[in-house]
Amino acid sequence: MGILVDAEPEDINDVDLSAAGFALAERITGVACTPEMFERSDFLVATVAIPRD
Repeated sequence: MGILVDAEPEDINDVDLSAAGFALAERITGVACTPEMFERSDFLVATVAIPRD
């Protein structure tokens, strides 16, 4: 799975971008992003205020 850096938008219309993102995450981390992993895992979510100048 892959998308060329210089691909035109019409060239990626049929690409599942979610699947591509998870494939990239797996390639970078070596951790398979399976449904079972998401079902067994705990997640911590937070928001952070960004100071404005």
